[in-house]
Amino acid sequence: MATVLMTWEMGVGLEYAMELRMMASGLVERGYKVVLAVRDLDTAAPLFSGMNVEVEAAPRRMSQRAKAHATPRAFAHLLANEGMGYADELEAKIKTWRQKIQFLDPDLIIFNHSPMALLAARPFEVSKVMLGMGFCCPPGGEWLPAFTRKHQELCEIQDDETRLLASVNGVLASLGDEPLEAMPEIYRQVDQSYLTTLPPLDPYPNRAKGTYCGPWGIHTMNDPNWPQSRGVFGRKRVYVSLTQVPVLLNVLETLKELHCIAVVSTEHLSKEWRENLAGQDIRFSDASPSVQQLADICDMAVLDGDHNHVVQCLLAGIPVMCCPLTLEHAATSQCVVDCGAGLSESTHAPVAIKQALRAVLKGKSFRKAAKEFAREHSYIDPHETLSFALDSIQILGGF
Repeated sequence: MATVLMTWEMGVGLEYAMELRMMASGLVERGYKVVLAVRDLDTAAPLFSGMNVEVEAAPRRMSQRAKAHATPRAFAHLLANEGMGYADELEAKIKTWRQKIQFLDPDLIIFNHSPMALLAARPFEVSKVMLGMGFCCPPGGEWLPAFTRKHQELCEIQDDETRLLASVNGVLASLGDEPLEAMPEIYRQVDQSYLTTLPPLDPYPNRAKGTYCGPWGIHTMNDPNWPQSRGVFGRKRVYVSLTQVPVLLNVLETLKELHCIAVVSTEHLSKEWRENLAGQDIRFSDASPSVQQLADICDMAVLDGDHNHVVQCLLAGIPVMCCPLTLEHAATSQCVVDCGAGLSESTHAPVAIKQALRAVLKGKSFRKAAKEFAREHSYIDPHETLSFALDSIQILGGF
């Protein structure tokens, strides 16, 4: 029986775990032994309950050192913040990953946002696949992606990346490894990259390598308790999925002013908050609607900018207002703006959020662009995209 090691090292949220769960389920059905090393064991373990897979914790940061970049503006900043910038932590992680790989002796490793695991796997003669939603699969090139267009900031970022490269190469030298010529070399070693996104939502549109599989982590079930307008005709319905309570309260206040009906899907509100805010036109649900449900009854969505929620709403043909929390959210949100299907505003700009929300709700061009996105990608079927990836990986691994 062939063994597949799946890794998840960076990134926060259920969307990473859900992608791995669906891939792991397909691999098990095809007769493979699957071992997962995941970043967030508490979140992931329940999702894999009852499946014939082994789930364990991926190597984590050893200490609570301050992050090198409080406001990351580039992919290199994220790597440094995750511990790659500290030689002792990086060396410990590489050694732990190598012990795991040597013990398991896998036939294939699937890396999901796992740069340190990729570094550790360099000496191993094993099939390697990178899996992810676009942002976490940076393309080859001289530099890792930077998320600014200001020349001075780009120069500073390249200086930061140069220092990070020197630090990483120092660790590799101590381990007897060949040095990296550039940081993107970490990602160039894989045999194939499978991108669980769509080209318009890929922050790196000019990549030379990678196969777009399309998303398979989107919801196809669940029926949230959508409120009724109680006979008031023509009121707009808004789907809201936000993490930060102050931002959520600002959005709900604006929707109330606009006489909208809202359903808020969130796990980050206390029972007391829900009871105080819930009413005829605002209700809360932990479930997420399917693409079809969104298309049937929603006029727009207000999101953090997490990839799977964004793609789900755009496939439903509804425009999106994004309030990104992370650099990854911001990159996805910018893709939404670039394709004309919504707007994005900082969580620290409450007035701008109100203005953008009103603009997306009333602007015909945003809805037109979202409808066009949905038409262009109406062929997407999560089960078919997953099956395509599994077939491709099976061929690649020679199983």
